[in-house]
Amino acid sequence: MAADPDGLQANQGFNVSVGSDQGDPATVVVFDLKSVEDNSAVDPTNVSGDVWVVLDVQNNDETVAGIALTLGDAVIQCRGSSASADHAAPGLAASGSTEYNCLFKSAATMGECMGEQLAPMYANGEYEIGAFLTTSEGERRDAAAALPVTLKNASYVDVVHHAGRAVTHGGRTFHGGPGGEGNMNSFSACPVSFMGTEVGSLTLEAKRTDTDSEPRQMVEGPTVSFQTGKEEPDNDPSPTLTEAPYTWTIDPEFNAMVETMDGDEFWVVNSGAIMNADGGDVTAEFRKAGEAMNGPLHFDFKAPTLAEDAEIQVAEQAIVAGTSYSGGKIMKKDSDFSLMGGIDGGVGINNAMTMIAVGDCAKNETDVDKVDRTKVGFMAIEGYEDVSGIADLEEEDAGRSKTDKNGADCYVAELAMLADQLGNAWKGGETPASWLQTANFGVDKTAPKISNVEHDDGDVFGGDAVIEFEVENPKLASGDNGTAISGMLTRPGATASADPIPFGKVAAVGGGDDDDWQATVTGLPKDGEYDVTVTVQDGAMPPNKDSFEANLVYDATSPTFTAAEYLSDVAGGLTATIDLGGSLKDKTSGIEEYKLSVFRNTGNAVAFCGEAAATGEPADTAVAATRLPKDFSKARKGKGSTSINIPAFALKPPATTTEDGENLCVEVSAEDRAGNKLAATDAAFVTVNWRSNIPQILITGLPAGATADTIAEGAVLPDDLQIALGATPTGEVTIEFESSDKDVLPAPADLTLAADAATTAVSIATGGTSRTAPEASNDDDASDDKVTITATAKGGGYDGMTASFDVVVTDNDWLVTVSDTEIEQGASDTVTVTLTRAASAKGSATTGATTGVNLYASANHASITVPATTSLNFANNKTTATAKIRIVVSSATPTGSVITLRVDDDADATNTHSISGVGDLLPSAGAIIVITAPSGG
Repeated sequence: MAADPDGLQANQGFNVSVGSDQGDPATVVVFDLKSVEDNSAVDPTNVSGDVWVVLDVQNNDETVAGIALTLGDAVIQCRGSSASADHAAPGLAASGSTEYNCLFKSAATMGECMGEQLAPMYANGEYEIGAFLTTSEGERRDAAAALPVTLKNASYVDVVHHAGRAVTHGGRTFHGGPGGEGNMNSFSACPVSFMGTEVGSLTLEAKRTDTDSEPRQMVEGPTVSFQTGKEEPDNDPSPTLTEAPYTWTIDPEFNAMVETMDGDEFWVVNSGAIMNADGGDVTAEFRKAGEAMNGPLHFDFKAPTLAEDAEIQVAEQAIVAGTSYSGGKIMKKDSDFSLMGGIDGGVGINNAMTMIAVGDCAKNETDVDKVDRTKVGFMAIEGYEDVSGIADLEEEDAGRSKTDKNGADCYVAELAMLADQLGNAWKGGETPASWLQTANFGVDKTAPKISNVEHDDGDVFGGDAVIEFEVENPKLASGDNGTAISGMLTRPGATASADPIPFGKVAAVGGGDDDDWQATVTGLPKDGEYDVTVTVQDGAMPPNKDSFEANLVYDATSPTFTAAEYLSDVAGGLTATIDLGGSLKDKTSGIEEYKLSVFRNTGNAVAFCGEAAATGEPADTAVAATRLPKDFSKARKGKGSTSINIPAFALKPPATTTEDGENLCVEVSAEDRAGNKLAATDAAFVTVNWRSNIPQILITGLPAGATADTIAEGAVLPDDLQIALGATPTGEVTIEFESSDKDVLPAPADLTLAADAATTAVSIATGGTSRTAPEASNDDDASDDKVTITATAKGGGYDGMTASFDVVVTDNDWLVTVSDTEIEQGASDTVTVTLTRAASAKGSATTGATTGVNLYASANHASITVPATTSLNFANNKTTATAKIRIVVSSATPTGSVITLRVDDDADATNTHSISGVGDLLPSAGAIIVITAPSGG
C-alpha cells in the first residue's frame, strides 16, 4: 500500500445504523470533483493540489462504518465533510441519501519536510478514482463505476518552520528568545519535483512587510538574518545552501534587534535561483505558482530597554532616600520591587524574570551619574542577588551611619536583569553606562508594643479624656534603633463603610519612644458613647502599628432638674409633707449623687436658699437636721440613673411656732458620673403654716432664750409658764404631768381642759381646778437639780400626744463632811473637816468672801480631847472651806462614844444660825465621828 503521510487513510468512525440486518445494501457513487478553495468544479482531466471528491452515499438497510477512496492501488480513507443538513462530517444520515466530500491531496509527498528533497506520493498521469464503503458487519460495498482523472501537479518548494519557544501576545504568536536547548527557530526548504529533477541549491530569505496592504509592502526595520558567523561567507543574512539538508537556523546573537512591531509581520521566502545538481537553473519548474514562503510570522529577539526616567519602585512608588519599609501593603499593593519605565515593543516585560539585587549602600556607588558596570560591578549581599520584595530582606536601618552586626550599613537596590516574556534579557551588569539603582533605604518590620493601658470600658469623661499607657519601640534585628514612633486617635466614621475619623492627640509624656504615653480625647462632637482606637505607629512605610480600643462615655452637659410645680402654702401639723413633684435627669452618663437642702428665712422676705433676701438682711439658715428625716442632708447615690424622681419628705415643726407661717426654700444639687454639676437650684419656695389648727400641745412662758425655767429650792413655778392645745379638741382633754425627780411635783398631777377653752393658754402653776403650783422641796444635799416635766394628753383626739419642759432648782444649803468617820481607842487623829456651800449660797446674798463662821467640836466622853472652836472662812467665789483639827482618844474611852462637829455663827445649843442667804446647815445634828475598838484587839 502507498504511503499516507497526511493520515488520509485513517478510519473516520462512520457508524450509521438501520433498522434491520436484511434488505437493500448500502451504495456509493463517485459523483464529482470540486475545488477546496472556492468549491468550484474541477476538470477531471487537469487535477492538481487539493480537491474534494464528491460522493453520493445511500445507506439503505445497512450500517456504514467507513468510507474510502481508491486511486489505482492506493486506498485513501475519506476525510471531508457531509453535505447533509442534519449531519456534519464525519458521519452519515441514518436513512436516505447523503452527499459527502472526501479530501484528495493530489500533490501529497512521501515523508516529512526536514530539508531534504521529497518524492511525490502520486506521479502525474492518468488514474481512476473509485470509492467503497465498509459496513458494520465488515462487508465492503464498492462504487459501481470509477471517475477517470489526470493528475497534472507542478513542481514546488515546501517551506516549513521548526518553531522553538512561543508566546501569544496581543492576539499574535511570537517566536524568539535566547537560544539554547529547546528553543531553536529554523526553517527547512524541501523541493518536490513532478518531473524527476534533482535540486542542487536553494536560497532562503526573510522579509519584513506591513499588514495593512495587499500585496504586502516591505517596511523598514531589522529583519530576520540566517547568518551563522561574523566573517564571510557566514555573515550572509540570506545564504544559499548547495546541498541538503536545506535548513536555515535563526541565531539570536545575530538577530538581537529583531522585534515585530504593531503593523509588521515577517515572511520567510524561497527567493533567488533554484539550481539542479548539475548547476542548471531550474527555477521556472518550481516557480509556476510563485515563490514558496511561510508566514505571516512574528519574532522577538530583542531585549527590553529602559526609558530615560525609569526607576525601581516599591509597591509601585518611588523610593525616597532614608525610607524604611515594613513589608506591608502600600496603597493596597504588596511591598514588592517593580520596575517603572521598562520598554518592550514585542511580547512585553516579564516581571517574573526581572531580577533586582540588593547590596550594602556603603559598598556600592550611589551617585546620580551612571556607572560602567563592565568596569565596576555591583556588590550584592549574599543571598540578595535576586530579591522579590521587602519581605525577602532582614531588618536594617535606613541611615548611612555605621555597619551593624549584620555587616551592612543600609540597603541599596539595583536592576540586575530585565526580561521579556520570551526570555530576552537586558543585564545591567553587562551593559556599559546603563545601570539603574535606588536611593538608600532600610527595613523595619517590628511594631511598637503597647502595655499597661489604664482604662476601663465605659469610663465617663466630662471634658478631655486622658488614657494613659506605656509604649516600647523594640530594636531592629540588626541592633539599630527602630524608626521613630508617633500616635493617633481615630473613631468610626459616619457610616460603617466610612473611613475612620482622626481626632484628639497621642503623645509620649516624656518625649521618648520608650516612655509613658497619653491619649487625649478631644473634639468629640456631642455627648454619647464612643469607641475610639488608640494607635501608635513607627516611621516605616507602611507603618508598623499596635493599637487598642477604648469604649468611653463623653458627657459635657450638666444634670437638669424639673419641678412639676412651685409650692406655695403648706398646712403643718405634727409634720409638714413637702413634695417637689420633680425629677433629676442626665441622659448620657447618669446621676452620680444628689443632695437636698432646706433653708429657713431669717429676714423679712421669702427664703432664698442660703442667700440674703435683700441688702442688709441676714442670709437664710439651714433647717436643723432634727426636723428632717434621718440622713436627709447627706449626699445620695444616683447609681448612674438617667432619671430620678425626688420623693416627698416630712418636715417637723420648729421648737417655737408662735409665727403664723414659716418661709422655707428647698434646694436641689447634683453631679453626674462625668463630674458635671447641677448648680444649687431653688427647687421650691414654701410657707408652712404650723399654727393653722394643728393638733399639738403648746407650752409657752419660758424666759426668752432659755430652755428651762429656774426656781429656788422650796419655791413654786411662776404663773407665766402656760399650757394650751394647738387645735380645738373633740372633747375634754386631761393633761397628766410626770416629773423626772420627786423633788418637783405638780399638785395635783393632772390638769383638765374644757373642749371650748383648750386653745386658750392657762398657767401650769394655778390653772385648772383645786390646783397648787409645782413646788421644789428642800433636800439634804448642797447641789442644784434639773428636772424634766412631761405633759401627756388624754381624750379629745389628743390621746398620747406629749410636750415637755425643764425646771432647774437652785440649792442654798451648806454641808459639813469629815475625812474620817471612825477613830480607834487610844489613838489620836488629825481630821480634815470640809464645809461645802451651794453655788447659789455664797454668803450674805453676795458672791464675796464669808467670815464669822466657826466649827464647833464636842465629845460625849471626857476622855476625848477636841478643840472647842475652829474658824472656817470662804475666799471669794469659792464653794468650799477646810479646817484640820487634832483629836486624841484615851484607851479608856468607851467604844461607841461620839464626837459631834457642827457649823454655826455662835456656840448656842439650838443649832440655829443667822448667816444671810444660807438655807440649812447639814447635817442638821452635825457630822459624827464614832470611837471604835482597836483593829488588833
